[in-house]
Parts: sequence; structure tokens; C-alpha cells
Amino acid sequence: MDKGKVLSIVNAVAPIMVIIGAINMGVEGIMNENMLENVFGSVGNNTGTKIIYILIGVAALWNIGLIPKLIKK
Repeated sequence: MDKGKVLSIVNAVAPIMVIIGAINMGVEGIMNENMLENVFGSVGNNTGTKIIYILIGVAALWNIGLIPKLIKK
């Protein structure tokens, strides 16, 4: 797989991950329910949930890097 194709996949997936994280935070704030923990298990007990949270954080950082490109358009 070439570099351009990988970057286009990451550029498509990163905003989706951030949206999932934002929705989860909104639901937690409104209803005091953590959807990710309900699906994957508690963070303290489940490595899978920790990985999801890490991926959401990395996706947010990736999106920050895209802001200058969006401003130039």
C-alpha cells in the first residue's frame, strides 16, 4: 500500500474517531453514561477500552495537524 493511500485512509478515519469520542463525552455529560465503557468494559479492567481512548486521542492530535491545510484552502 502506498503512502498516499494510507494517509487518505487515516485522514478519513481520524475525524470519525474524534466524533465518536465527542459523542461519548456528550452522553456522559448529559446522562452520566459512558458508552465506550458500556460496550468494551471499564477502563481499569479492560485494555481494549484504553486502546480505544488512546486512538481517539491520537485522532484528535492528527486532526489538529490538518487545521493549517484546511485554512489554506
